[in-house]
Amino acid sequence: VKDIFIELDYLKGKVNGVEKTIKMRDEAVNLAIEEMAAHNINLHIFQDQAIPYFDAFGSSKKKPFKWDKHFDPLKDKYFTPSRWPFFHYAIYGNKYWTSKGTGSSGRSRGIGGSDLVVTLGSWGSTSKETQAGTLLHELGHNLGLKHGGPDHEHYKPNYLSVMNYNFQMAGVQRNGERRFFYSEMKCNSINERKVNE
Repeated sequence: VKDIFIELDYLKGKVNGVEKTIKMRDEAVNLAIEEMAAHNINLHIFQDQAIPYFDAFGSSKKKPFKWDKHFDPLKDKYFTPSRWPFFHYAIYGNKYWTSKGTGSSGRSRGIGGSDLVVTLGSWGSTSKETQAGTLLHELGHNLGLKHGGPDHEHYKPNYLSVMNYNFQMAGVQRNGERRFFYSEMKCNSINERKVNE
């Protein structure tokens, strides 16, 4: 059995005088752990420290999110030093800015790495499935996985994985259940000239 450790810090603070917390639901944490356990991997998630609330990584499309500028100072301050050699470090944030003026549900620091963010603030969903699927998707990138398996081709109908945007938040229907895991099977290839829509 393999073990994967994540320190998952979150946001908490007052916005216009009202206390606001951006944090992964316990049910979502449990779902992610259960999905990994079904494949003989112990996923340990420590929702650890509250970071003072901020709206976004970056401030505009002219000042987009940069790991060294917006993430690393928080990591230096809040990531428990003794965990550095063994843990992935994640921040459950609100949103982030790109140079195109958009964001996404989360981001991994490269294909193969140890840092990630989950940013579902503008997605309008805090369901356990959305949260767990997004965390596992970004963790998958940390572990070296791509959106299409060996490549970044999006929305492959025959790539049944939480890494596929088709299934990241909705899951893969299997035996009447929605599953949120990495590819478990090799599907037949598709002859695009004979696809029956």
